[in-house]
Amino acid sequence: MTRRDDVAWLGPVALVYTWSAFLIAGALALGGCATDPWSSPDLPRTGPCAAYESQIVSVDVDVTPSITPAPKGIRIIVPDSDFRPLMGASWPVPGGRMVWVVWLYRWYDGDHIGTIGRLGDTSMCQWYDPA
Repeated sequence: MTRRDDVAWLGPVALVYTWSAFLIAGALALGGCATDPWSSPDLPRTGPCAAYESQIVSVDVDVTPSITPAPKGIRIIVPDSDFRPLMGASWPVPGGRMVWVVWLYRWYDGDHIGTIGRLGDTSMCQWYDPA
């Protein structure tokens, strides 16, 4: 047996280990271990207000995920009586507050109509579906 035969097996073994590492890393990434919460298929309900503001785009741009203004004249009622809108105003009505600034949240699973409100005196916001 020559010295060359002693190291000939290193190439295939290294290839198997490299391929296994890529396969495991891919499985972990697809399984959710390496995902950003803003890119997951679940519509985010709460988060920093700046994160919502960064996704607000013009009506003419079709980007997912994005938040675009709903057509003019659409109003929704939010069931939370302490609702504080991120933008615009709201008015108390039976069952909650009527909100003037309504958004279409274009997410991976489709469009969601609703609004964004501040959580207390913090920089956190919440997405509200209509009542």
